[in-house]
Amino acid sequence: AETSKIKMLVDGLLSENEKIDLLVNNAGFLVAKPFDKITLADAETIYKVNVLGTDRILQLAERSGARVLFTSSSEVYGSSNLPVDESYLGKVDPFTIRSGYVESKRMAETLCKIYSLRGVDVVVARLFNIYGPGMEDRVIVEFYNRLIKGLPITIYGTGEQTRCFLWID
Repeated sequence: AETSKIKMLVDGLLSENEKIDLLVNNAGFLVAKPFDKITLADAETIYKVNVLGTDRILQLAERSGARVLFTSSSEVYGSSNLPVDESYLGKVDPFTIRSGYVESKRMAETLCKIYSLRGVDVVVARLFNIYGPGMEDRVIVEFYNRLIKGLPITIYGTGEQTRCFLWID
């Protein structure tokens, strides 16, 4: 069912003679619940939507000559120390429920590489520490919630960590 919905959505975007300059794939289906509450069905849907949706966008780009900006996730690195060097290939346990999201982003990046080798102009941006409306489990929101409740903000680590934060509205 997800595949046919994605196909209809993407195929309906381009008429016969229409020119598209840029396609931005910010989609990253993730259920709005903590990873430890994700069901097996959620994990399967996350994987299918992220991978199949990205493939359809790349097919559209190939047909139309559009450039693609694919927003990935820092999750592709799995367990890592920050800051992450781009040469680090990641360490992901594929046997956890969380890996449906992580592996789907990795596979979507692989698809981007495949299409780039076929001539599609693709740029991949791996985003870190995104926060904004509806993102209750993110670090900035957690800071605000603790401040509002008069609780101390707990910061883990030595204080030498580097982070970039990106507001999405």
